[in-house]
Amino acid sequence: MNLPNRLTLARIAAIPLILLFMLPVPFSAAFFGPWNHFIEQYGMAIALLLFIAASVTDYLDGRIARKMGIVTNIGKLMDPIADKLLVVSVLIAFTQLGRVHAGVVVLILAREFLVTGLRVLAMEKGTVLAADVTGKV
Repeated sequence: MNLPNRLTLARIAAIPLILLFMLPVPFSAAFFGPWNHFIEQYGMAIALLLFIAASVTDYLDGRIARKMGIVTNIGKLMDPIADKLLVVSVLIAFTQLGRVHAGVVVLILAREFLVTGLRVLAMEKGTVLAADVTGKV
């Protein structure tokens, strides 16, 4: 597996870690109380730094793949999926925290399902649709 694809997988692997620092643990206060207190004070800042690091891997994987000439169909497919998983996971966490209205998340998810559906249709015709700058914006 090449470096850009590893960076894409690292972005996916970072999602649970980001969520760990965003959301308090809803179980026993006696056991998780100190952790939840830590999360209340520092969690969002740590989650933000992890999110930024994951976002940088999105930039790097495409740049490295194009520069080294190792653009692969699996990379073209996995890169947008990793992006969607990262962004949607954080949006859902913000919804749970009451910081984003669920309607906003539903609209974004609907758009993502539509785009993914179009990609599947294109793949059935033998075409892989890579992520585009306008889609990332």
